[in-house]
Amino acid sequence: EIGGGMVVTICRDDDVLTINNPKHARRGDTRGTGSGLKHIQARYRLLSERMIRIENNANEFRVIVPLLPCAP
Repeated sequence: EIGGGMVVTICRDDDVLTINNPKHARRGDTRGTGSGLKHIQARYRLLSERMIRIENNANEFRVIVPLLPCAP
């Protein structure tokens, strides 16, 4: 759909944040390098032993981020 936009869903479930969006066909070569997610994962490893999970299938893309504890 031209001009349809993208729907991104962000949910919190207990101690994780889930960001999810459906995949749509793109025009032209709009692939990213993946460096943004790699950068976030590397920084997150400095803050927590828990890992960010990335799920990428034919229909949707999902990133699951464990929430960090708040500082007192």
